[in-house]
Amino acid sequence: MPSLTTTLRPEGRFKDISFFDVLSIETPLGADCPPPERSILGHFQTFKQIKNRSGFTLAEVLITLGIIGAVAALTLPNLVAKYQEMVAVVRLKKAYSTLANAINKVMADEGYSNYAEMFNSNTEAEVADKIFAQLNIVERCAYNTNGCGGKYRIKYKNKKNDGKGGIAAGTMDGERAILPDGTIIRIVSDQRGSGSDCKWEYLEHKTDADGNWISDGKGGWEMEDRVSYVCADIFIDTDGPKGKNQFGYDNFSIEVKPAALEQKTYYANLFDTMRTGKLNYENYSLDDKFED
Repeated sequence: MPSLTTTLRPEGRFKDISFFDVLSIETPLGADCPPPERSILGHFQTFKQIKNRSGFTLAEVLITLGIIGAVAALTLPNLVAKYQEMVAVVRLKKAYSTLANAINKVMADEGYSNYAEMFNSNTEAEVADKIFAQLNIVERCAYNTNGCGGKYRIKYKNKKNDGKGGIAAGTMDGERAILPDGTIIRIVSDQRGSGSDCKWEYLEHKTDADGNWISDGKGGWEMEDRVSYVCADIFIDTDGPKGKNQFGYDNFSIEVKPAALEQKTYYANLFDTMRTGKLNYENYSLDDKFED
């Protein structure tokens, strides 16, 4: 086995030896020389392997980031929409449960036998006060006032003709109150019905197949008789004026029938929304023209 020998200069220093000569020589083993775990050459070869190991190029990194960005752009809007839908449905369920409990408490405390008796024996303001007294409200607002978020327009769940070719919309007004979480409850009855069936007779504009009002030829509009058996409408806006303000998304309505609370599908499918967890509405602008 070759050994490492050196010649001392007069000053006692080693002669210059090539680095690769050193790497090619093994030190002799002896009693006073324990075997090395690894030779110098082995360490150098490992270093070269690590140094030569390839990584990602800049182009590969940019392509990967681009793919991740494209996938995020496709999926993120759907994830956000799903989350917003979930929040809207949760708020609706909470508001409806709170309102239904308040109405049933009034029924029990006042000894009413049905909803017709409750709404027909009180004015709109009186029945609203009775219901709101059972709720934790932060503001109570009367008809034709600007409190509780003021008056603001509410889109129908689907585009409706206003009778003149424009887009119809509802208005937040009436006997209403705002809850701590921003939900607004509005009561509309006007003692519109009478008797145990809440029968209510009224006039409505006649319309053509496109929903346009029909002229009477005298500067006015043709009207027709209608009959309703609804004691009252109760509206729920789950997030007040700051929200989307559209039936089917954050606004819903309850029809108060003589013996039951029902969803009013003309405005929004309240019970269907709570059952399925799905919102049902059409995206459109109030600035559009109505097109069937």
